[in-house]
Amino acid sequence: MRRVIAIGFKDLRLLKRDRMGMVWVIGFPLVVAVFFGSILGGAGEGEHSTMSVAVMDMDDSPGSRAFVQRLKESDALSIKEGMTADRARDAVRRGKLVGFVVVEKGYGDSWEIFHGGKPPVTWQVDPARQIEKGLLGSLIMEASFQILRERFSDPPSMREQIKKAVRSIDEQQDLTPAKRAMLKTFFHALEAFIGAGGAKAFAQDRASTQDEAEAITPVRRRTEPASAFAVTFPQAILWGMLGCTAGFAVSMVKERTEGTLLRLRIAPLSQAQILAGKGLACWLACVGVTVFILLVGRLFFDVQIENPTGLVLAAVSTAACFVGMTMLLGMTGKTPPAVEGAVWGIGLLMAMLGGGMLPLIVMPSWLRTASVISPIRWGILAFEGAIWRHFSLSEMALPCVILIAIGVASFAAGVAVLRRAET
Repeated sequence: MRRVIAIGFKDLRLLKRDRMGMVWVIGFPLVVAVFFGSILGGAGEGEHSTMSVAVMDMDDSPGSRAFVQRLKESDALSIKEGMTADRARDAVRRGKLVGFVVVEKGYGDSWEIFHGGKPPVTWQVDPARQIEKGLLGSLIMEASFQILRERFSDPPSMREQIKKAVRSIDEQQDLTPAKRAMLKTFFHALEAFIGAGGAKAFAQDRASTQDEAEAITPVRRRTEPASAFAVTFPQAILWGMLGCTAGFAVSMVKERTEGTLLRLRIAPLSQAQILAGKGLACWLACVGVTVFILLVGRLFFDVQIENPTGLVLAAVSTAACFVGMTMLLGMTGKTPPAVEGAVWGIGLLMAMLGGGMLPLIVMPSWLRTASVISPIRWGILAFEGAIWRHFSLSEMALPCVILIAIGVASFAAGVAVLRRAET
């Protein structure tokens, strides 16, 4: 055992001397975590990313001004007023604005609740911002329905709408007498309901419901991370382990080509002791990187650990997985540049497929299904389960067992390739 430990610490000292390798093991993962965490909204408490949108009110009616006010009240929007349509389009073209909204003339007279009328509102979004396009459309619809609810609770406005609806029924030539009578009966009953104070009661009930909803203290959902950094730091850990894999895999091929491995075999060391020592060094490096990255996250970015026992399981099993991958990838070439290229090429593919670069939630369903073959996916899931997904020990079992299985299979395959090369 003493010989195994000696070989392991020898490899760790070699890794420490490789300054460029340490950049990929520690520096690059932290840059990834901080950069993407800031983009996703983790730059500070209470800080939110907003969309800069120009709004042009061409109608300038009480209804259109109320609609614009609803948009201003949204936390997701930063409204720019006073721009012409041409200036707004040019700003969107140059990337200065996410998009613009035009409230066309006639907006205030276009609300016909019972006619299926739609307010004339048009908007345009930067073609490169398709995610924001859907969000802006939903915010416009939300503001429109808020005004619709207010009009529904306004008795004079409702009576006018009912009169328009009845006149429209009389003008419809394709309605049967039975349908015409039924619709008129409905609208007359609705008018009687409003006259009896039903609309006022509706408005008071809606206001009471809103006050009760505002009085409820928001509770974070069980699977909601405390900050964006809680999402990006598990990714950073996997990038750090991938850097360890690259460093030790290149070290192995160097020892083969420079004769160091042969000298170790001549010494009173068995092949099992040599491989165990190298595996120990890689495992310690992966665990050390995990501890360091999480320590930085805890001290400077408020990354909370919800399940310490699960975190230990995640670190141990993921490190074991990358030890096996190191052994296998170290046998993919005969020169250090070839092995390094293979490690990073395969590693980048695994990261892209497993959520290390692009979140799985935005991937097509077939790619999410295919991602199960990537150990990066299971490593991220294991660390997320311990950090913010509140996984129980039984829920941690699946990703951890899969990671250990991948590590054992990869290590065995790498040993088989090494023995075949030596014969």
